[in-house]
Amino acid sequence: MKKRKGFLLVTLMALIAVFTVVRTATSPYQKIRRYVAQHREPLTAACEALLQQQPVERTGFEPAKLVGVCGEDVKIVRFSFGGSGIAPASISYGFYYSPDDLPVPCDGGRWRLERESAEEWVWQGAGDNGCRARRLGNGWYYVEAWV
Repeated sequence: MKKRKGFLLVTLMALIAVFTVVRTATSPYQKIRRYVAQHREPLTAACEALLQQQPVERTGFEPAKLVGVCGEDVKIVRFSFGGSGIAPASISYGFYYSPDDLPVPCDGGRWRLERESAEEWVWQGAGDNGCRARRLGNGWYYVEAWV
């Protein structure tokens, strides 16, 4: 009986560990981080062209969707990467390119981000609204927004 309980405990711990690793590796942040790393050159070229007001094909970025240029003081190029939930409990994921390598609020500038760590900024609005930006490197940022 003791051997069986020990075996079940070890098996349960192993399953929890595997589930944790799989869940972490497939999180929206990890998916976007890998996507940007794998497509950095064509994404950067498209963003630079858009920022110079040159025409850019808006398809070919799948699964990401090119949203466009946003921002007033600091211009960024936003991409959507999906989301989940139904308002008022939804979350959306994406990334953006900031040629000045500055963290920018999800809306492009109306909100003020607060530094949470060296590579992460958050904004918490009224109620349960908020947004998080995490630096991916070389002007690229992961972003999630919840409402």
